[in-house]
Amino acid sequence: MGQKDLDLAPDPRSGFEMVMLRMLTFKPVSLEQNAVKPVQIQQIAAKPQIKTPQPDVGTVHRNESTVDAGECDWLSMIVAMKLTGPTREFANNCVLENIDDKVCTLIVDPDFIRGTRAEETLQKALQAYRGTPLKLVIKAKKTTQDTPAVQLTKEREDKQQAAVEAINSDHNILALKDHFDARVMPGTIEPV
Repeated sequence: MGQKDLDLAPDPRSGFEMVMLRMLTFKPVSLEQNAVKPVQIQQIAAKPQIKTPQPDVGTVHRNESTVDAGECDWLSMIVAMKLTGPTREFANNCVLENIDDKVCTLIVDPDFIRGTRAEETLQKALQAYRGTPLKLVIKAKKTTQDTPAVQLTKEREDKQQAAVEAINSDHNILALKDHFDARVMPGTIEPV
């Protein structure tokens, strides 16, 4: 394929370098790797994005009198409730203090701009999730716990850092830098 494009290069050396780069990045896909079953795709899509140990959403018993934040993962609950838009953004910026069959208490930073519609929608989603007509209580105060929004941001930053480190330590990239004075453009590395 590279031989066809040699005429498009400004000079023979550039054309040869492009052919070599293509050869370095080419990885043939075997038939086994190509045959992805729909079940595998659903399992991959269903995995949570945060790589911290999380209890199964089903471990929250609906008849328990009180569940404190240590026994229940708020992020898993948000995912299970399938919240969207401003309601999800609001929930991601809250910390679960405790929850039982009558009351769910959340802590939100006093500087976060709250909307009554998002709070009402969250309360309805919690009631549907728990199967009881519970009341949503929101306390505006500083907390030392990370909100799901902070956790997701940290995870994204960790993935970005891992991608940068992987590129900088890749022997093919290092060889290209040594032999062809190649350089990685800042801001172009993205995690996969």
